[in-house]
Formats: sequence, C-alpha cells, structure tokens
Amino acid sequence: MTVHKLYSWLNRMIDIVILSLLILLTSLLVVTVCSSLMAGVGTFHFRRKIESTGNLFETYFMYFKKSLGAGIVAQCALMLIYVIGYVNLQIANTIPEWQGVLVFALSTLFLLLCTMTISNFMVLQAKLDYKAVTLILKKSLLLSFIDFPRAFLIVISYIMLALFIFFLPPLLIFTVSTSCYIHERVGAKMVANVLNGAGSPVKHMSHMETR
Repeated sequence: MTVHKLYSWLNRMIDIVILSLLILLTSLLVVTVCSSLMAGVGTFHFRRKIESTGNLFETYFMYFKKSLGAGIVAQCALMLIYVIGYVNLQIANTIPEWQGVLVFALSTLFLLLCTMTISNFMVLQAKLDYKAVTLILKKSLLLSFIDFPRAFLIVISYIMLALFIFFLPPLLIFTVSTSCYIHERVGAKMVANVLNGAGSPVKHMSHMETR
C-alpha cells in the first residue's frame, strides 16, 4: 500500500512538472499566456471530472486549441485594462488630498474586479466546454461579486506565481501548474455553489448550454 501511494505521488509530481513545462512552452509567444493557463485549468478539470488517466499531452493541447482564441482576446483586453488602470494610478498621484486617494482606490478596485472576472472566465470556459463566450464573460463578472473571497484567493495564487517568476525562477516547473490546480479546484467549488443555487442566472445558463 505504501509503495502504491509512493508511485501515485511520483506520477502526480511528474504530471505537475510536465504540465508546467507545457504551459511555459506555449506561453513563449506572450500573447498566449492566458490561453496556456486556461488550458492548464482545463486539463486539471478534465483529469478530475472526466478521466483521471490518459495522455497528458493530448488533453493539454485539446484545451489549448479550444482556449486559444478566447484566451488571446481576454489577455489583450486585460492588458489594455491594466494600461488604463496604470494611467489612472499615475493621475491619482498628481491629485491632491482626498480626491487622489479616491481615484487611487477606485482604480485599484477596478483592476482587481477585472482580474477576478478573467480568472472566473477561465474556470467557466472549461466547465461549460467553451460555449457562449459573451454570456460566460457576463456570468464571470457576476461571480466576482457572489463569491468574492474565493475569486480573490485565485488572484492571490497568481500574484504568488508572479513573485516566483521574479525571485525563484527554477521553481516555475512546480508553481505554474500548482497555480492552475488551485485555480481549478477553488474556481470549480465557487462555480458549483452558484450553479446549485436556486434561481441562479448562472445555473440557468448551465441548463441552456446542456440542452
């Protein structure tokens, strides 16, 4: 039994390293970073909910292909939002007294909300098999308000990943896929809670998509 557990643990660690390398490899074009992370989240969703075994490469590239278009659009939109947010933060530094503090707070909240919306979008895309992109984006925004703590936790996991990129790059072979794993597990629980809620618009969307 102990040998079996050790073998299972080693397999998981190998999968984590391979998945991290795949995400890093497909992120080299920069504009595909979001698509790569979405594929990582989708891969964990597939192996946890659909088939725990199977070819990791085939699963990853299946989700990468599905998420490529939506991921690039989401990333470009998020980058534009960050540029606008950065400009607003710089403007806030030039505004005296409480007006500057208010602009700074509103800009920070806006950036956080947009980031959480995109992270929710990544989970919903995998869960609903990449259908109704516009509608999923709207529901992703809704999730940012309905379950703020979990949405914020996902953002924190990616902030930690960014810190690892700058300070401990060798650990990326573990931290990249670990962030996707946290994203998928926390995000799936967050989405499930909303889908199970009576009269939830997200639940209604799910029923429409499965018809």
